[in-house]
Amino acid sequence: MACDGIFSGASPVAKAAATLFAAQNRYDVKSGRVLSLVQKEQDRPAAREELLHYGICKLSRPYCYFPQERAQKTADELMGGKLWVYPPIPPMVYTLDTMDWNVKHSDFQASFQLHLHALVPVQVMTQAFEATKERRYLDFARRFTQAWQAYAANPENYTGDKFNKYVWNDHSTSDRAKILIYYGKVCRQAGYGDETFEEWLYQILKEQGDWLFDNSNYIHRHNHGVMEDEALFQLSILLGVKEWSQRAEERITGQLDFAFNAEDVHVENSPGYARGVAALFTRVANFLQANNQPLGEKIKKRLAKCYEY
Repeated sequence: MACDGIFSGASPVAKAAATLFAAQNRYDVKSGRVLSLVQKEQDRPAAREELLHYGICKLSRPYCYFPQERAQKTADELMGGKLWVYPPIPPMVYTLDTMDWNVKHSDFQASFQLHLHALVPVQVMTQAFEATKERRYLDFARRFTQAWQAYAANPENYTGDKFNKYVWNDHSTSDRAKILIYYGKVCRQAGYGDETFEEWLYQILKEQGDWLFDNSNYIHRHNHGVMEDEALFQLSILLGVKEWSQRAEERITGQLDFAFNAEDVHVENSPGYARGVAALFTRVANFLQANNQPLGEKIKKRLAKCYEY
């Protein structure tokens, strides 16, 4: 029998009560229980401090070695046992769990090693996920990164007779940091992973930041040093480590003073190289401006004169 009056679900009083109840409680689908959200302030658990500040760090997509239209096919081949790391180099047959990370492959062994340890396959997996929204690509990217971690955790794997300079190298480490940063951003946007995942990602990014922060690993008066600073700026804002940004600012200012003379003309005689270096500084400046860092505008002003010549 229909129920009328103030006890009817359609009555104004019932609607108001339901609205108040919904505002103060939530229904847990799994347990079938009503969970009250009306708690004393001291009873509420403290909010977990965010480890990775993707919400405030404005990031653009890093340079992709593989074009987007090739990403899914390349990712599928990577998962199927073909190790792609750089488009001009033919893939190598491999098994992730038993792979030799020091392998000498193709006629371009140095380039192969550089892009392998930069974790370009992780970037390809991230691109494939962006195109398809299939989480298996993010899963494999995590597995690939963890396999590299297991190898890199033991220095005996790449020192002494097994010396491999590309494991920790100015170019490979700066690229690896930016690739992992973007992987983390895409994972965050997709709701992928839990607190354990973010703690793992935080630790591996911090390891890259600590290495890049160390001046003994820095390449002065060279575009590779600028690449290191670019990665360290991103890590500084993302992880909230102010001293990393301060050091990157000191170093990149020195790079600017070396690269450009008193008239802000690039000292390199090769126009092509000069344009490449200017483009690198511009990319750094764009990131800094997007994240409200005054240094970005200062770099842009110096580059403006450079482009006049």
